[in-house]
Amino acid sequence: MNDAKAKGVNICRNICSLTDELRDLWLRKQSVGDVNSFMNLTVSQHRMLRAVWRLTSSRPEGIMLRDLAEKLGLSSSAVSVMVENMVQRGYLIRTVAQSDRRKVLIRLTDVGISECDGGNNFFGDISREFIDNYDPEKFDVFEEVVSDFIKFLADKNGEKK
Repeated sequence: MNDAKAKGVNICRNICSLTDELRDLWLRKQSVGDVNSFMNLTVSQHRMLRAVWRLTSSRPEGIMLRDLAEKLGLSSSAVSVMVENMVQRGYLIRTVAQSDRRKVLIRLTDVGISECDGGNNFFGDISREFIDNYDPEKFDVFEEVVSDFIKFLADKNGEKK
């Protein structure tokens, strides 16, 4: 393996390690109840909550099941089962669209919002703390590499970024 490939593999490993360290730090700083809530959700359920959270940031009235399925790269029927489970658990709510009563919209409940906001606030705070103590000239290259990596992975997953 040449030097550039070895560095690339090391970067990928470091990104995975960074993710693990951030998650572990977040878990250590949470209450027992919050940790139990976090641990009682599968990776797919966390992924769905984050997708609903991101998609509803521009559509607070809610999103259609088809849009969520597309974002997750899953069938509508699979997502429908997941949504029903998350509705029963109190993380999501279904409402009828005001403009078209045939449309059902999905959005986060207060519990779902709290789950997403808590992690987002923590990661934002820890990132700002790191950035405040880091050489700003190194960020342009880092941001570019990470953005390119995210686009590469999105393309591999069939998503548009």
